[in-house]
Amino acid sequence: MVAIWSSARLWPYAVVALLLAIIGAVMIAATPARAAAVPAEQAAPEAGGSAPIVPMAATTPTFTSIPSVRVADTRPNQPTAFPAIEVAVPADGTLEVPAAGANGIPGNAVAVVANITAAAPTGTGHLRVFPCGQARPTVSTLNYPRGVSVANASVVATGTGGRICVYTPTQTHVMVDINGYFPAGSSYAPITPVRVADTRPDKPVLFPPMKEPLRAGQGLVVPAAGTNGIPADATAIIANITATAPSGSGHLRVYPCGPALPPSASTLNYPAGASVANLVIVAPGQGGQICIFTPTETHVLVDISGYIPAGTSYTPIAPVRVADTRSGQPVAFPSTKAAIPAGGTLEVPVAGGRDVPIDPAAVVANITATGPTGGGHLRVYPCGQGLPNASTLNYRAGASVANAAIVAPGTAGRICVYSVAETHVIVDITGYFPASGSDRIGAGAAHTCAIVYGGLVKCWGANSVGQLGDGTTTRRTAPVTVAGIRGAVALSAGGYHTCAVVAGGQVKCWGFNGSGQLGDGSFTNRISPVTVAGLSGVTAMAAGGDHTCAVVAGGQVKCWGQNGLGQIGDGTFGISRTTPVNVVGLVGATSVTGGASHSCAVAGGQAWCWGANDYGQLGDGSTWGRSTPAVVPGLSGVAAVAAGGLHTCAIVRNLASSSTRCWGNNDYGQLGDGTTTGRLSPVAAIEVSGAALLDAGIGHTCAVRRGFVIGDHLKCWGSGYYGELGNGSRSNQAVPQMVIGIGINGADSLTAGDGHTCAVAPGSVIKCWGSNADGQVGDRSYAVVEYPLEVAGLREP
Repeated sequence: MVAIWSSARLWPYAVVALLLAIIGAVMIAATPARAAAVPAEQAAPEAGGSAPIVPMAATTPTFTSIPSVRVADTRPNQPTAFPAIEVAVPADGTLEVPAAGANGIPGNAVAVVANITAAAPTGTGHLRVFPCGQARPTVSTLNYPRGVSVANASVVATGTGGRICVYTPTQTHVMVDINGYFPAGSSYAPITPVRVADTRPDKPVLFPPMKEPLRAGQGLVVPAAGTNGIPADATAIIANITATAPSGSGHLRVYPCGPALPPSASTLNYPAGASVANLVIVAPGQGGQICIFTPTETHVLVDISGYIPAGTSYTPIAPVRVADTRSGQPVAFPSTKAAIPAGGTLEVPVAGGRDVPIDPAAVVANITATGPTGGGHLRVYPCGQGLPNASTLNYRAGASVANAAIVAPGTAGRICVYSVAETHVIVDITGYFPASGSDRIGAGAAHTCAIVYGGLVKCWGANSVGQLGDGTTTRRTAPVTVAGIRGAVALSAGGYHTCAVVAGGQVKCWGFNGSGQLGDGSFTNRISPVTVAGLSGVTAMAAGGDHTCAVVAGGQVKCWGQNGLGQIGDGTFGISRTTPVNVVGLVGATSVTGGASHSCAVAGGQAWCWGANDYGQLGDGSTWGRSTPAVVPGLSGVAAVAAGGLHTCAIVRNLASSSTRCWGNNDYGQLGDGTTTGRLSPVAAIEVSGAALLDAGIGHTCAVRRGFVIGDHLKCWGSGYYGELGNGSRSNQAVPQMVIGIGINGADSLTAGDGHTCAVAPGSVIKCWGSNADGQVGDRSYAVVEYPLEVAGLREP
């Protein structure tokens, strides 16, 4: 939700804000910025951990990244704090590992994404990873031979106390590396791990009924969706696939069942006689089934631990091989076929290629090391970020080893693969999580910013006070890169400032700071990002006219900046805050939005608002301002709120209906009820039921409505003077109007500024329209744009 303002249309507020900023600067001593705690560096291991995940926006959470962190290591003389007693896990022992509620992971996280490693086992065995407090499953996560270090990726639900449990039947050291999590309300649905297929004759698993190994060149069709509590329309299945007792070296290929031939991409590689497992996220095919092909005779086991429901953002693709360093292979990349040298790094383009958009939040990849000259490991990470300490897979001399990785593309849409020893490398992509949600793009008074590949932020438009963050005050008609931002996961543009949430839950802000809205303890404008003092674990954030608010883990809302009309929500009026303070009396918030001089949040399915109310923008039936939150009466099932200049709108979803409700100023028709009559209480906007995305500008509102019969619709209403409605006219509209543009109606991100609007169209194409006097549309001109136009230069590194 983006906050709006305007020096032209909200001049009384601008004057008040300026006076209060001057008074506040005299009355309040600037508080020095406090450095946020940084996790201690993890020692470079020989096992464990995959690259960080960059999540989708907080409004529709799928992933949240944390810096890859080793949370457990039982080996002696390792710097990891847990467990305090460094001894191997004994035979038939279980290690309880803190996961949720530690290392920046909220206590209500649904599941964590981890790499689990068994090191120096005293005999052959396996690990079982499961939520603590639940019965130990019969299914394994990885298999290990005596004396060999083996790692496997795992998506595991959190259990009692936010912990995950690791069981071993044989004594072994264990390492656990966590690099991301699925927050509460995300699209991941864990189930109790269940073995759905086992070809071995002495096992009680019912499928397949014929107990014999898969013969060379044979496929196994495994029921998945529509069984074991998994809905028939699940988008993807999360499973652990194991090859055991193969008659020779080979590999498995796992794919959606259907008429197509097995893909060339492999899921796991195995040597003769070994047991090897790997994680796979695979779309179910015909009849909800997944297929497994092997070129070598082997037994096969399939364990399912969760699924991704239909209608969520994960996009599976037919497995595609994007890199293969071996000579004689038809894969185009790299063009020079040679093994990665010891200590070398291969940069692999994954975004913007076949079937993957230019800026996915993360790709699901299968990484294989083959023919290594010695023992070592691979580390997979977003290019442009520092080399991580944790590895993705371990290999022995001459062996072929594969492991899954969920990794964010970095600079130029590439992932990097580093190798300790010389080895050939193969990279197969099986799906991606697209970047989406309202917090991916933000429109200010006359500037715009967006998150692009690798978590970079690019901005364009007005820059008189540094709101573009590029270290200058030069306005730009095309995007420039914000200095020093990596791993951004959400952003919001205020009147003349911008803020972004970065990996790990910190917030960085830049631009105008006359009211302390940058949160660094000062009133000094910043042309490059500064860190908001004392703030971490942020799950949602919004920049208002001259103030900023954030939701932290646990649902507490904190605000800072201008407070002349109570918009900070701390129970005071007129006292600006240069560092975050708690909003009083509001708990369990899931999102927050900032208007010109008011704020709102969603908590417990209700809308709560505070601050200026002279036009009824708080929706409580009065025009009295409030310095603490009050619930908006008459609304339940609130899914999202957007605060505009002097009005507010909400998406309301109940069992019987879904509607868009608006209240406050209506001079331009921005409430969408067909009138220009202001409202002190919510009214329904016309023909925008079923809205999925919503944002409010200074005098206009836009929403994306999902339609299963007649398709999606992007509609805008209210002020149209600058062409901000995108319908080819320059007139106000009190009834929502369809935005005109090829592909724009399926937008998956949306932002409304002062007199311009932007959206992310399918294919991750960002388009803007409306006022362009400072280049905020991003088309390298200053001309008004009445239809959606693609922003120039965003596809450039």
